[in-house]
Amino acid sequence: FRRRPRFKDRHYALDIIRNDDTLFVKMRNFALQSPWRCIAMKRTDPPKHGLYFFTLFSTQDFKKVETFLTPMHLSTTPPHRAPNVVSYQIEAGGPRTHYKVLFVDNDRQCYVLIENRHKGFRACQLLQTSYTVDTVPPLQCLTAYQNNCPGRKQFPYDSRCKDLMKKNVPLKSY
Repeated sequence: FRRRPRFKDRHYALDIIRNDDTLFVKMRNFALQSPWRCIAMKRTDPPKHGLYFFTLFSTQDFKKVETFLTPMHLSTTPPHRAPNVVSYQIEAGGPRTHYKVLFVDNDRQCYVLIENRHKGFRACQLLQTSYTVDTVPPLQCLTAYQNNCPGRKQFPYDSRCKDLMKKNVPLKSY
């Protein structure tokens, strides 16, 4: 992944920042026992102090949605010339987590993010927009995930997630 990036032209972190839709985590290969479901993020408008902020959403019981606001930072790693890393909090008050953008499909509706963890383990998540999350991920996006993200998978998205976020007032807002 680092030495010869196969999808080098698909590593644009700006594609996440520019997306106006809610992005749902459809599958991931870490936190397999986590009770959190409907994990999603949506950019707030407009940027504040030159930073983009995202609201992160999740639920444990499909009744109450918990939310918090986090700034999203962009950075660039060699050999890239444009930002290819997004950093944001995944827990309210927690540290920022750095995710490399492995893949963005042509329609900017499917994203694969990778966090390098202990002993070279790649914590991956595949995100899809609210318009596409109820469908099978595009083949190239799914292939990028499967070829780079070993191990078992968890599927935090459920068909109830979109309605839940529309109907419920957040339990917490930070």
